[in-house]
Amino acid sequence: MKMTSPSAQKIKESLKVTPQASKTKNPPSTTKSTKQSKSDDTGYIYCYILSTLKQRKAIDLTKHKSKLEKIIESFFGDRLLSVEFTKESYTLNLKDVYEVADKRRLGRLISEGSDLKQYIHKVIYNGNQDTSGQLFRLKKINDSGIKNEKV
Repeated sequence: MKMTSPSAQKIKESLKVTPQASKTKNPPSTTKSTKQSKSDDTGYIYCYILSTLKQRKAIDLTKHKSKLEKIIESFFGDRLLSVEFTKESYTLNLKDVYEVADKRRLGRLISEGSDLKQYIHKVIYNGNQDTSGQLFRLKKINDSGIKNEKV
């Protein structure tokens, strides 16, 4: 016959009651909210501004809007949610992340397919070994308060 002390018996009884049973019955509420918050209208916003002050004075993008829209819409296809133009910038709203290779390819298509090729600004990089043409740059947060982030 084995004798157990009253405190040892209480410990055994408390070990018998497992809180895991309640966890399996009630999944965490954060899991539910993340599943519900995902919708089709989420996207990534990228805002591009003309690179130099000289370009901003010489070019009004609203006058080139139709050509630029055709180039951008054909490039992105159904990845594009919307595109908006101002005098010196354009804003893309995309379904997914805009990769660097795509940015370069679109920039090349815009410069070749529009009347803006004459305004390209040459940029030297890679320790003065390479040059590239540039019309637009990513708009910084302090330029207008627009963030380039997931909406």
